[in-house]
Amino acid sequence: MCCLSKYFFILSCISFIPFFIVACILINRHDSKVAGHPGEAKTYELVNRDYFWLKMRSFVKDFVRTCHQCLRNKPKHHAPYGLLKPLPIPDKPWDDITMDFVTGLPKCEGYGAILVIVDQLSKMSLYIPTKKTINAEGLARVFMDHVYSKHGLPKTIVTDRGSPFDSKWRREFNNLLGTKTWFSMAYHLGQMDRQNE
Repeated sequence: MCCLSKYFFILSCISFIPFFIVACILINRHDSKVAGHPGEAKTYELVNRDYFWLKMRSFVKDFVRTCHQCLRNKPKHHAPYGLLKPLPIPDKPWDDITMDFVTGLPKCEGYGAILVIVDQLSKMSLYIPTKKTINAEGLARVFMDHVYSKHGLPKTIVTDRGSPFDSKWRREFNNLLGTKTWFSMAYHLGQMDRQNE
């Protein structure tokens, strides 16, 4: 514990408070056995009763968010993650494919991204140069030119949840051609990324 009694009257008179005093105040109001590691709002309320300094809320927020005991012991307040659902084994090549973009590449001949398409059975891959800002129509055109024209229509397409894969063209494209689309689960992206590496 820190002894703050000799600083109590000084804090209201000075414009700069040394960091060790701020740390002692936060330790007293958050880490003590009496306080019991409350959350951000409660810790702020406890500190604000007796002290004030500039940007106090951000100090309290950072202190509570980086508290080692709170990170280890506080429960998560979200639904549990779903179970990994394995992909079915395809019957023949190019029946089931995965699609993903590799972005953040240096521009070469006007292209700054690569569309990676992998056949799940044979692991044959297509690497198609594209622009990072490709829209739904452009993606449909690239897909028709490189996959549909050479390998026919796949039964399933597994993609991540990126905006080019989630847009209108897919629904219309799938309805017209009878293709079923499966999205990888948000917390199990590795299911598809292992295929694309």
